[in-house]
Amino acid sequence: MSEKKRIGMVVHAYYLRDARVIRYGEALANAGHEVSVICLQDPNDLPYERVNGVDIHRVKFERRRGGKLWYILEYVIAFFLFAFKLSQLEMKQHFDIIHVHNMPDFLIFTGILPRLRGAKLILDLHDPMPELFMSKYDMQRGGFIRLLEIEEKISLWYAHRLITVDQSFVDIFVKRGIRANKITIVRNMPDDRFFAKLDAKRDPDHFVLIFAGTIAERYHLHDIVRAVAKVRPQVPNIQLRLVGKLEKEGVYTAMLQDLVRELQLEETVLFVPPVPLNSMPKLLAEAHLGLEPSRHDPYTDYVLPLKLLECVAVGTPCLVSRRPTIADYFDDSAVAYFDAENVDSAAARLLELAQSPDKLEAIAANARKVFDTYSWAKERARYLDLIASL
Repeated sequence: MSEKKRIGMVVHAYYLRDARVIRYGEALANAGHEVSVICLQDPNDLPYERVNGVDIHRVKFERRRGGKLWYILEYVIAFFLFAFKLSQLEMKQHFDIIHVHNMPDFLIFTGILPRLRGAKLILDLHDPMPELFMSKYDMQRGGFIRLLEIEEKISLWYAHRLITVDQSFVDIFVKRGIRANKITIVRNMPDDRFFAKLDAKRDPDHFVLIFAGTIAERYHLHDIVRAVAKVRPQVPNIQLRLVGKLEKEGVYTAMLQDLVRELQLEETVLFVPPVPLNSMPKLLAEAHLGLEPSRHDPYTDYVLPLKLLECVAVGTPCLVSRRPTIADYFDDSAVAYFDAENVDSAAARLLELAQSPDKLEAIAANARKVFDTYSWAKERARYLDLIASL
């Protein structure tokens, strides 16, 4: 085992709801390191608790959905709260490493005091912030986005090491002037304690489609709803389950609900509240087909979606809008592709797959072969090697 280290983590999220950060924290604790996570506190959370060897320190601040200016204000307020809490802990127990998760990138500066006292700083780039804002708010690369790029570049420069999830993201950061040898890829793979091949019984009375994630416009779920309406005469038992949290105060969800009523799909399209992490594998495995229908944009083209990987892990085949990064991993035998933002293309593939159970099984089996090339166990080892190197 590598030398025991004291490691602080900062994340602008609720720790016990963030599977990726939980994987990091518990990997460190299981390797014998002391781990303190600083995160948000909602009204039902304790200010402090210890879970699976990880000390969780919460600051009393809740996330609220809103426009881009509110997000920036929220980030600034949270920055000062996190910086104060981290500095308090630093004075009690000197940290060897501070691991900061974006968004936002500038949370890396919460580690100023530990850095002055010799700690190494890691900035974990879950997403490139400029591209995500462009996707989330349908923005062009104007003045606001260029400010985000400047903020990102300064934050990346300040960190000793960087983590990101895929070579496509590395390419983005290198184009913006960051050295490739400063970046370690740790893929966001499903936790194999929960997501493994399941022999769950699929609903015999319905052909079930499932989307699990944020109900947001960039995922183009309205295209899937329209495609379902097109194929329902040929596949009357089709059922679409949309599992996820609302975005932008539910504006897009309300639009989807209006569309469902307009197309008379109230018995066919179900809106399902988010479920706990340990319930998700069974929910995905019970579906005949997982969905990843995102549009083309500067963010979604670079993403390898976790929910796609979770479906593959439990043995559920997937219908996916063709985008570059996904195609780098999965060929046409491993997922069912349709043309992004094309209702007719999605409907044609839905009809084909609903009538071809053997094809669904073959797609799931081929996807699993790709998935087995990677695993959280391998990514965890790469992360722990990085920690040991610091």
